[in-house]
Amino acid sequence: MYITRWATKSELPLLAEYWFKMACEMGEKDGIPIPNIERVHEVRNLFIKESEENNLGFRVAVDENGNIVACAGGLIRMEYATPLSEEQTLFGWVICVYTINNHRKKAWLLNWWKKSVLG
Repeated sequence: MYITRWATKSELPLLAEYWFKMACEMGEKDGIPIPNIERVHEVRNLFIKESEENNLGFRVAVDENGNIVACAGGLIRMEYATPLSEEQTLFGWVICVYTINNHRKKAWLLNWWKKSVLG
């Protein structure tokens, strides 16, 4: 059985590692080079910065042993909609959606996503 909860600041480095795993798996399928360690550090720092500014939040799924086995992030911040926009508007992205391999293809993820993302 899994529980879902908000990730803590101390867990953001782990979620950056999951971002790396996600990027590697996607790159493998699409023939895109693997991100280097500098990029992983940039992503970790971005996660921390945006989280501290209350722009980023992660929901995580935790297994019965207390291990985070899945995550999904939501980033909302002010951006220009187009290069010629005069004012910024709120933009949102779903980021770093990752599930550890041996926890994939289980119906719980769809139900979790509906509850966590759609409310």
